[in-house]
Amino acid sequence: MLYRYLRRLSKLARRWSLPTLLPIDKQHRVPQGTRFFAEKEAHVFFGYYDIDPISPDGTKLLACRLKEGSVLEIGYFELDNPTRAYRAIGTTIAWNWQQGCRARWGGPGHGSTIVFNGYLNDRLCAISHDVETGDAKAISTVPLYAIDETFRFGLTLDFGRLFRFRPGYGYSSVAEQRFPDDTAPRGEGVWLVDLSTQAKKLVVSLKELADFYGKDDEALCHYVNHLDFVPNSTRIQMFHIVSQEGAKGVVRLITADRGGGNLCSIASDLRASHYTWTDDRRVLVTGLAPDKRCHFDIFDEGTGAKIAALGDIFTEDGHPSAVTNCGWISDTYPDKRQRQHLYYANTRDRQRKTVASFHSPGEYRGDERCDLHPRYSRQKRAIVVDCIVNGYRAMAVIPFNAENAAEDSR
Repeated sequence: MLYRYLRRLSKLARRWSLPTLLPIDKQHRVPQGTRFFAEKEAHVFFGYYDIDPISPDGTKLLACRLKEGSVLEIGYFELDNPTRAYRAIGTTIAWNWQQGCRARWGGPGHGSTIVFNGYLNDRLCAISHDVETGDAKAISTVPLYAIDETFRFGLTLDFGRLFRFRPGYGYSSVAEQRFPDDTAPRGEGVWLVDLSTQAKKLVVSLKELADFYGKDDEALCHYVNHLDFVPNSTRIQMFHIVSQEGAKGVVRLITADRGGGNLCSIASDLRASHYTWTDDRRVLVTGLAPDKRCHFDIFDEGTGAKIAALGDIFTEDGHPSAVTNCGWISDTYPDKRQRQHLYYANTRDRQRKTVASFHSPGEYRGDERCDLHPRYSRQKRAIVVDCIVNGYRAMAVIPFNAENAAEDSR
């Protein structure tokens, strides 16, 4: 009876971010060789799991730093510098806790540049900063959500509208000036930006998405999030969210041609949560199914058909990434003992093992939560996560080789 009572109080504690009554392990359990990058009385973090923060040459770790107020610093750490001193290269007020300022290293031939959303000459834009020369310039007259592999095109949306519906992902510094009273405006949606000319084109409007959804209800509001380019493809993707004000509602993964045609709804039976592409045709989607369970399913982008279900391996929602043909990494949200887990799963032998686990203090919940957001480095030598160290956000670089992990699981 007492145990059930304590469990109920613990559930309420998690819901309201109160201290739990169950035993709490406040130690980070990480592999030998893990390096933490933190600052005293400052938050150090990166953002979402879809961008690699390690530079193409493997020497620098891209990071955001917040000391106080709302002005975020952009900069990097030298990975092999024993002092681990942070080198700031700029500031921005166009950021959020979940995705930072969408900072990334430059494309082919521009590995020494950092691209991020910020203000240049008092205008919100996407900025390219060369860390070797110090030169900075605007590469887009609007902030960018995603950039393709060639760095020739970008995708953007109304960050003010996104903040209105999902404060953890939009920008509080951007007021929603266009169509604030229109639930599905024709003049807003997903924009394709030509980075060579800075011209932008509305390729999929919210009205088109609303019509594609097929339910004519003026009480439903439409917006988009999680824009991206399908790898090695001429297609793009987006999350189309349909909700009443203040509620998440329906979340659909939609793909389309870069020009906006040939819309395809993927995982239509799930309320999509996260995704990762294995190639230009197959995508793993996590989401809540009608049975109230979280599903990890692989779909064919061309048809929208389900190819495989991985629910026996992945049992909790998280931020997955494909690291080999049959290997995946993902994470968990804090459990009842305030632990977040990073794990590797192999779909060939249906095995899963914990790589690391972290203590997540109860005050980091809601829009200000600190998800691990694991990112596998392009050098295939490490996983980078955000975590909490001494009450502040920090970053950890965890040694990990997916090929070796696959061999160990055999």
